[in-house]
Amino acid sequence: MVARSFGRGVPRRRLLRTAGVTGTLGLAGCLDDGESSGDDGENPAPEATRTWLGCVASREGQRLFNAARGSVPTRTDVETNDFGPYFSTAIREYETAAARVPSISHGLAVTPEQLSDTKSVVAEHFAGPFDVESTAQGLMDAARTKR
Repeated sequence: MVARSFGRGVPRRRLLRTAGVTGTLGLAGCLDDGESSGDDGENPAPEATRTWLGCVASREGQRLFNAARGSVPTRTDVETNDFGPYFSTAIREYETAAARVPSISHGLAVTPEQLSDTKSVVAEHFAGPFDVESTAQGLMDAARTKR
């Protein structure tokens, strides 16, 4: 199996998916769909969890899951005929992308605290009063947050 990212060795294993960002000059956007493996010792059905993760991470599981969801599979060895023209193009662009840009809104480019702070800034300063200066300052402050 050739995987773009599967997070082996991380207590909460994640299956990453990618969003095709066609026409962005060699950039590919990355989103995150997480599946917990229950490695924390409190999982009441660890075998069933391992079976599910094995299924969804398999070549066929990735094909079915992502075709139904409208996303690009994590694995690079998945047959892409079922994905239609847009996602077939997105898959090719992801594979040849000069850079893969993580998503802030999905928590890949920031810590959970920074994501929470960012959402608060947008809700409090941008969505309602449309205060661009306060929003910009709040987003810079959120980016500097280290927790």
